[in-house]
Amino acid sequence: GSVCAALPGDECEQPYLPPMHYRDGDRFETAYRVTVDLRCTGTVADLGAADAEPDDFARRGHMVRQRAQDGGVPQRPGHTEAAVDFARRALAGGGKSSDKAS
Repeated sequence: GSVCAALPGDECEQPYLPPMHYRDGDRFETAYRVTVDLRCTGTVADLGAADAEPDDFARRGHMVRQRAQDGGVPQRPGHTEAAVDFARRALAGGGKSSDKAS
């Protein structure tokens, strides 16, 4: 199986973790990125970490990053954008935040 992780667009732009395919054929236009596994112990937040290195990930893994459109649900009413918007609102409402989630 696989686990999908919705991330803001800027956290999906590492050059060593490109889109899954140059032309996305998904009928909902979900922006899938290549599948990876973390080589070390970590969390889903590590998938979008600015200090992540290529060697932190094994390709052909079980984590599927999905790139949310800038602007959230008003821009694209998809589950990826809804997940990112929901997380941002939860964190803004008093949830504990890391530097990556602001």
